[in-house]
Amino acid sequence: MTIRVVAHIILSLVVGGIFIACCSLAAEMLGAEVGGVIAGLPSTVVVTLCFVALTQSPARAVEETTFIPAALGLNCLFFATFALCASWGVAFALASALAIWLLLAVFAVLFVPKDLAASLSILACCFLGASLLLNAVVHPEVAANGRFRLSVMQVLIRAAFGGLVVGLGVWLSHTGGSLLGGVAAVFPAAGVSTLAITSWSRGVRFAASLTEPMMVSGACTILVYALAVRYSYLSIGVVGGTTAAIVASGGCAYVLYKWRRRRRVSAR
Repeated sequence: MTIRVVAHIILSLVVGGIFIACCSLAAEMLGAEVGGVIAGLPSTVVVTLCFVALTQSPARAVEETTFIPAALGLNCLFFATFALCASWGVAFALASALAIWLLLAVFAVLFVPKDLAASLSILACCFLGASLLLNAVVHPEVAANGRFRLSVMQVLIRAAFGGLVVGLGVWLSHTGGSLLGGVAAVFPAAGVSTLAITSWSRGVRFAASLTEPMMVSGACTILVYALAVRYSYLSIGVVGGTTAAIVASGGCAYVLYKWRRRRRVSAR
């Protein structure tokens, strides 16, 4: 294993662990709506695209963005499956969601979209299907956030768990060969970790309430980030492109939250 791969794994483990711990805390302190939007923000994709651009080339990082919309589509179906199966318990819900995701991921990696239009079409179809399931069948309720206290050790355990899941995915993406590595590269590590942690701490019903805002936030903000990288890395460089992409995805998250909040208020 090269120094480049080890550095990528360590960086992803640290960033992923901190991000996932913050996501679970945000969901529990601010409620499922706000927490779900935060949890859907780009995290490991930021590290991965930056690392590829700096260690290989910006052009290679731009190529990597072609498959990201299709991967986001698979993640939408992962969240929908978890919510559908949540009434049977967290273990069954996670196992079912991961099984569905794995089957679709293998198919997607074997038949990788060759252009952005095809990848965006996959995202659109998966997003529409998952939204119909979540809104018309599941109706996940936003559970009350309530007051709670966590020790420093509990927060560190969350960060360690989330980081290990992310790090494992990155390690497999480098060492698993063309098929396993390709599947691991698009593994929804942040989603799996956040749902597992919140299920154990607040119950599977609360975790299910995160799925819809997480799905919408992830599909929108990560897509915006990937597209910003795609059209900025070669023109303004890695630092400028990454900054522009972070600002664009953050702005998207803000608009998305405002829109969802206004829609929720008007529905009352």
